[in-house]
Amino acid sequence: MICMRILDNDNNQSLRDIILYLTKDEAKELKDSLESMLRKFGNHEHAHINDVEYVREITVTLYDQNDLNSFDERSIQAIREDR
Repeated sequence: MICMRILDNDNNQSLRDIILYLTKDEAKELKDSLESMLRKFGNHEHAHINDVEYVREITVTLYDQNDLNSFDERSIQAIREDR
């Protein structure tokens, strides 16, 4: 069963458990981005949520396991193999 994947880009490894500490504004931006992607699902949308200083970033994307054409090889490996 393929489900949520979390990729640590800095260390090039799959993660299983993370904690996100978001401000109210960051949480709203994430919520708004997810709602927008759900409305446009199938268009290979993604969003970047940055902190105020642009030091930290969350990239979120929605995927269909039957349509991974828009993803790079590393992303496809993360989705298919969880590593």
